[in-house]
Amino acid sequence: GLIGRHNDVLTIENSYNEGTITNSLGSHAGGLLGIDNAAANTTKILNSYNNGEVIIDGNDRETFSGGLVGRLLGNVYVNNSYNNGEINVNIDANLAVVSSGGLIGANLGKTIITNSYNDAKLTGGNRVGGLIGQLNSEANIVVIDKCYNLGNLLPSKNSNWQSGVHVGGITSQVWKGAKLYIFNSYNTGNMEANLLDNGYAGFISIINGDTINSQKVNIVNSYNIGNIANSNFGIGFSRLSGGALKLNNVYSNMNFDNVTTKYGIGQFTTGQEYDIKKAYYKNADNITGSNITNNEIIGKDLSYMQSNDFVTELNKNIDSIKLTDYIDNSLLTEFKNKTGYELTLSKWTLKDNHPVLIYE
Repeated sequence: GLIGRHNDVLTIENSYNEGTITNSLGSHAGGLLGIDNAAANTTKILNSYNNGEVIIDGNDRETFSGGLVGRLLGNVYVNNSYNNGEINVNIDANLAVVSSGGLIGANLGKTIITNSYNDAKLTGGNRVGGLIGQLNSEANIVVIDKCYNLGNLLPSKNSNWQSGVHVGGITSQVWKGAKLYIFNSYNTGNMEANLLDNGYAGFISIINGDTINSQKVNIVNSYNIGNIANSNFGIGFSRLSGGALKLNNVYSNMNFDNVTTKYGIGQFTTGQEYDIKKAYYKNADNITGSNITNNEIIGKDLSYMQSNDFVTELNKNIDSIKLTDYIDNSLLTEFKNKTGYELTLSKWTLKDNHPVLIYE
């Protein structure tokens, strides 16, 4: 939209794009920046937005598209920025990965995203994420605070993808040693995957990789109420099949339509590392919390989840959470240096019949 490719230090501030971006070569495209190739430098996107549609056409290349940035290789700080432009990926080839994200198509570096959101529909590809398409590098260390997705997420209908279809309200996939830390964030966008064995949809569709525990995801004080339809697996937070997952003070409350296997919180394969505390899901419509037995995975009636009593419980839980159990001191210091504020946990209030986070 503004810059096709950059290889050095870059700050995009108080900027926007309103025009349609069309890439007919099946390559990378973003509302503000196509590809950030500055692996050793830092890119900042501050107080900026995209309203233009991003269109990818082609059938023979793996591609990455995002509302703000198509593909990131370096270190990035995004603050107070958003995407309102739809992303349409028209690729149906038998490829491994075609990834799109409401803010960033694919992320391979160290990243902090704060006070930012996506409010646009994403259509096409086989990795679709409300904020980030996918995290797929050992160099990925991503911290997200006070961010959200409102846009609906739909993959291509093609059934020939080499590596399945993953759709996530925050990101579709965390693998290859990536680390993701999410605080005070949520998804309300509806999702679909597909009805094949490898079709997954959830807050984070899947955490996987060849090395057990090399991928790490921590989600604290967050929620997912995006409905899931037409999927083999519908999962409130994530499928853990190769990595480590921590949850604390989170809830899901969505409807499932034409979903073969549904879990309110998560699905865990044998041998994975997980630490689940105060994870709530709607106890209705034959929804199971998880495929494991865990007293901290808690089913609640819908009437309770829509009450001030539930808000009081969520707020009370915050008092027992120690942030350094979920993010290293060094990352907390780096977060404060980049953002200018200390990471804290937001309080809850009741709005539109469900608990929401209060952003100050």
